[in-house]
Amino acid sequence: MVVLARVGQGTGDLDGDADWPITATLMNRGMHAHWVVASNDGSGEGWREPNVYYTAEMETTPGVWRPVPRRDDYMRCGNYATDWYSDAAELAAGASMELGHFVDPSRLLDFPRSGRIRLYAHYDYEGGAKRSRSFSVPASTLPEELEAGGPFALISAPLEVRVHVDTSIELPLVLRRRQLHVNERVTLDALVDAQIVSHAAARIDLGDDSLDYRFHLEVKGDIDGPWYLHALAGPEQIDPYQRVSLRSAPREQDLASDQPGTMRLRLRYDGRRRYRSPWLALPVVP
Repeated sequence: MVVLARVGQGTGDLDGDADWPITATLMNRGMHAHWVVASNDGSGEGWREPNVYYTAEMETTPGVWRPVPRRDDYMRCGNYATDWYSDAAELAAGASMELGHFVDPSRLLDFPRSGRIRLYAHYDYEGGAKRSRSFSVPASTLPEELEAGGPFALISAPLEVRVHVDTSIELPLVLRRRQLHVNERVTLDALVDAQIVSHAAARIDLGDDSLDYRFHLEVKGDIDGPWYLHALAGPEQIDPYQRVSLRSAPREQDLASDQPGTMRLRLRYDGRRRYRSPWLALPVVP
């Protein structure tokens, strides 16, 4: 079974934008030893055996729980521990193994608001289906005991916690055009009205020395289409209840599409906090 626990002191709300102090442990509570695979780099993304991940449900009204959707902006490099064969081990009866390399809930799950959630940890072994996405790394020999065991999936009992989601910033985005034509070039400022609005009673620091630009117009094409981040210039700080317009960054390229379809656009802030506008659809016609 998988056991999920909160570690550290305090019982306050967990920050929806920060790493969470939680651990997941694989425990053998049976009478016999079992062969398992330890999670490693790439397990959290489902690129290798085993796949380890979190799911959650949020209480929307008293006694009513709804699944929390996944975020659609999680990204990382493609290098990972491809040779999962070497992570196979025999787990003795009564023994346990701490599981790592989960994608943190704050980066994996899209919490719509603050509130109570039930968090679950998952361990899925697909019987070797995820041999590896890389064929350049020779694999070790898989123990016969694991090869013969077949796939299995485990889920923890829920860990109930409260999550805090910061809603002090809003990013209104309005399209200035109803459609674009194929290969028509348009500047970002001519295409969208992008703003940042503060709903806080105190000044908010939006600066981040590690980033040249924190505001972006995110553009996605149809399925398997292009994906772009266009930089926008924004303020370092915003005063209480202030509304500020954003402009395209210097030397930012115009927007165009070489094929018909639908562009999806949203405004995003990537800094100490994470803010996103809803997606907007822009048709691209011949």
